[in-house]
Amino acid sequence: MRLWRLVDQVRYAYYGSGLASHRLWRAAASVASYLGLHLDQPILQDVEILTALASRKEPAVLAATLLNLTQLGKVARFRATAIGLILSIDIGDNEFLGRSLCEVIGPGAWP
Repeated sequence: MRLWRLVDQVRYAYYGSGLASHRLWRAAASVASYLGLHLDQPILQDVEILTALASRKEPAVLAATLLNLTQLGKVARFRATAIGLILSIDIGDNEFLGRSLCEVIGPGAWP
């Protein structure tokens, strides 16, 4: 994915979103882990992939996605998008995700 992100952003978004939506949650988790390394300089295609990840149901994927969205929100031009995606995540009654959500929207999380 790193090479696609650098060379062909259309393919990066296509394959990244495809893996983020894959029936196997570990494929989505690997994409979520990868994104965290690159969100200090986000591109629009990262948002497309994060949108697919935010619609997942697996706690491990959603926890990583919440952290990624916090990092995305530190970049001013993506802040509103990050907040919207954070608020769209369905944490259900999962206590771990509830704590994670409180951490990412709590005091000191945003510049």
